[in-house]
Amino acid sequence: MEKAVPNPTTSKDPYPTEAAARFAAEAGIAELGVPHLAEYFGPWAILPEPFEAACAQLETIRLVEHVRSTQAAIEGGLNLPYEVTYDGTAIIPIQGPLMKYVSSLSGGSSTVVIRRQIDLAAADSEVRRIVLAIDSPGGTVAGTYALAQTVKEANAQKPVDAVIEDLGASAAYWVASQARKVWLATPTTGSGAIGTYAVIRDWSARAAQMGLKVHVIRAGQFKGAGEAGTEVTAEQLAEWQARVDQLNDFFVRGVASGRRMTLARARELADGRLYIGEDAVKAGLADGVKTLAAVLAEGKPRNSGGKAMSQEKQEAAVALTVADIRAICEGADDAFIVAQLSAGADRDAVQKAWQGELLKRQAELRKQIETQKQELAEARAKREEKQPEQHGVEPVGEGGDQGYEGDAVADYDAAVREKVATGLSRQAACLAVARQRPDLHEANLLAHPKNQGSKTQALIRERFEM
Repeated sequence: MEKAVPNPTTSKDPYPTEAAARFAAEAGIAELGVPHLAEYFGPWAILPEPFEAACAQLETIRLVEHVRSTQAAIEGGLNLPYEVTYDGTAIIPIQGPLMKYVSSLSGGSSTVVIRRQIDLAAADSEVRRIVLAIDSPGGTVAGTYALAQTVKEANAQKPVDAVIEDLGASAAYWVASQARKVWLATPTTGSGAIGTYAVIRDWSARAAQMGLKVHVIRAGQFKGAGEAGTEVTAEQLAEWQARVDQLNDFFVRGVASGRRMTLARARELADGRLYIGEDAVKAGLADGVKTLAAVLAEGKPRNSGGKAMSQEKQEAAVALTVADIRAICEGADDAFIVAQLSAGADRDAVQKAWQGELLKRQAELRKQIETQKQELAEARAKREEKQPEQHGVEPVGEGGDQGYEGDAVADYDAAVREKVATGLSRQAACLAVARQRPDLHEANLLAHPKNQGSKTQALIRERFEM
């Protein structure tokens, strides 16, 4: 929703007074400043009750003392780490009002910081999945869309679950809806509150009673609209309504996509209501009631017989790093490693997958060698048929030194380019080089990055010795 936040440097009267000016001077606001104070003056997607409570608190807060005592903590909060359990689950809290940069006036969370944490966890090889621990009434529209997209993108890389502890409303629910699963920690947990609204106050009647006439000097029809003391016109209300509808459409479409429901169904649920416990599950806003501890336990390796696992088995069950997979699978390429990381495979699964990959590569290599042998035989037969009496042609296998030494890949590519320059296709050039320089052809295959496994190397040598 969009709300107007009271300025802490003014009295309850909507117009500046001498008392307000003295307060600002005595408080030293101009010199000290309030970190990210401007964030409060914009559209919010939050429950009305906590927002009104925050507004009331701003009117009585001892601003200077508060800022001085909390500014360092806010600046340090940008580097807060996230917790990772032994089984590779990253726990990222999303608590209190959500704002892009948490001000000293708020005890909530920064959407920028949360995005950084999620991005780091998604790229962390030691993290198998991410759990968002949410307890928030919502927050500013600014920053919410970007955070929801970050959750969606992270969920495409590794599982992301959201656990709403007591409250996940409005902007906070938008973020939660982009996770793979949404769990409610208790039967009394509130979620949803999908909807956007704005409150516009028309002070023109009160200004008239006080004998005030407010003039807005504007360049642009809607510049200065809603200025205290001016009349709120029907055209201005229509423009604000259009903006609220536009923002709300992003909200509803995000929920529909994240919760895999039709847009029509999402619009039905976007009536601003807060759903409690099982009502949210029945409505399709959540997947069930499950505590944070229970969700975290699902990621832990289980054993049979109910006995505690040994430390060795626990460590073996944790997802492997890139370095681990390279050590286990000699010669594995990046595509294979990424596939195993995405699957969260343990050591046994990686070894089994690599054995299958080696068998597949050996079969492909055998097929390739047989095809080349057949093509060489056909080319030799055609050559002898066309030039049976030609002399001085370099015989097969006698064009180079046996036991090739040198840069096989570079020399092979140079030899192929030389053949291509004579008018041959690349395929014909490769066949010609293989026929005339079998030693170079064998050395090139042995040097290829995909053929560095010991079994593959042995197979190549065996084929050329036949």
